[in-house]
Amino acid sequence: MYFNKSFVFGKYLTWTTAASCFIPGQIAQASNHKKPNLIFIMTDEQSYLTLGCYRQFLPDELAYRWGPKAAPDTPNLNRMAQEGAIYTSYYASSPVSSPSRASIFTGCYPEKVGVPLNGCGLRHDATSIGQVLKDQGYKTSYVGKWHMADNEPIPGWQVSPSFGFDDNTYMFNTGHQKYYVVGDDPKKIELTNNPRKRPGKEVVPVTPFLTDKALEVIKRDHNNPFCLVLSIPDPHSPDIAVPPYDKMYADLEYHAPLTWTQKVKDRPQWARFELDNESDDAFTKKNIINYFGMVTDIDHNVGRIIAALKKYDIDDNTIILFTADHGELNFEHHRINKGLPFETSARVPLIIRYPKHIRKGKVISTPYVNVDLMPTLIELMGLPEVPGLDGIGDAEALTSHSKHVQKKRIIYETSTFNWVMATDGRYKLVLSTNDSPWLYDLQKDPLELINRYDEEDYKEIGEELMTSLKAQMIKYDEPHLRDTVNPLRYE
Repeated sequence: MYFNKSFVFGKYLTWTTAASCFIPGQIAQASNHKKPNLIFIMTDEQSYLTLGCYRQFLPDELAYRWGPKAAPDTPNLNRMAQEGAIYTSYYASSPVSSPSRASIFTGCYPEKVGVPLNGCGLRHDATSIGQVLKDQGYKTSYVGKWHMADNEPIPGWQVSPSFGFDDNTYMFNTGHQKYYVVGDDPKKIELTNNPRKRPGKEVVPVTPFLTDKALEVIKRDHNNPFCLVLSIPDPHSPDIAVPPYDKMYADLEYHAPLTWTQKVKDRPQWARFELDNESDDAFTKKNIINYFGMVTDIDHNVGRIIAALKKYDIDDNTIILFTADHGELNFEHHRINKGLPFETSARVPLIIRYPKHIRKGKVISTPYVNVDLMPTLIELMGLPEVPGLDGIGDAEALTSHSKHVQKKRIIYETSTFNWVMATDGRYKLVLSTNDSPWLYDLQKDPLELINRYDEEDYKEIGEELMTSLKAQMIKYDEPHLRDTVNPLRYE
């Protein structure tokens, strides 16, 4: 991948003293005196390219896919990255909502915990990070979209079971409308895209409403160790930003991304018509304008959360992270939404800020998948290891003195659909049930247009990725390996 040294060694990098950096053992010792709080902010279907702190790593032609300087402002998320750690090769276990969320909150691949498809209910015997922290004496709260309930209605407020989140008043199953119609009963909040007033009801935009509820939790629980999840359903489609964000980026110059013109015959079979996300014939800048607006709305509300940490004097002892469940193609490869192994669908942002223990401006380029997040957080918080997780905890990457952490590793991503993927951060191998293997060189071909699998210069790389992918599929019981009707193709 492209790596902009000016970001790492320039104005975005700030030293902290050696005394503020700890190895994991020191974290565990410190946590015996004062357990760290955890604030987990997650969005839905957000491209890493919408964060300025990620665009800093890319040349302009890759950072601004939809027009010269066409991108949303994200000053608060940029500041989080400046004051903490940013992961540059972080991937969803499966780039669709429910499976990815299952991995985030359990540290396991989706099939293992009963969520191979969107809308599946998480197994009731699955151990969530909420339950782990509750058992360690934490106050646990979940505000926002869950999307792993057992056939509950939409929106399905106060999901049951709550998987260890004691306060789940504003936890809901799913829904992506942009306003809530709110009365006296939280279980009867309605979702709508129409902001017109209702008699005896308040109509409020979603992102600030959910943030208000998260701020109430911080105010209530700040004197005790607490875990708070704020799961914002934006910027998921429909692409509707609320005022004033809906007009904020209307005057920028827009164009379709370069891969928009890729002919169907030149795409892999797994990126043709298997999914219901082929875009219309016309590129419409209105979608991007509203998408950018939703992102800045989110960023503004992240800033409100950070301000609350300072207000209640818990900033230094609070781990705050920002991530998404998957990306958004936004007309790349003539597609919208997610569900494919292309970078803008499968790769997601992850920023972790913990002033007491994470050096400012740290860049972590080692590949990770979101099953690694839960065990890493548990290790970072100095809590006992949870057995049976698929993910690998690596708090040392966060707490080391190194400015830049990059270890060799190959990670594996599964799919609801007809493919599996492995990547080491530069090279990516995709196997599918309906096409020969595709191998991308993300450094030389960042737009993912050229299959290198049969090229002699890439033979050794392809074999290495193939060997690792096969081993991980066996280790994690990949569903496609059990499919004898539509088996994966290796040649």
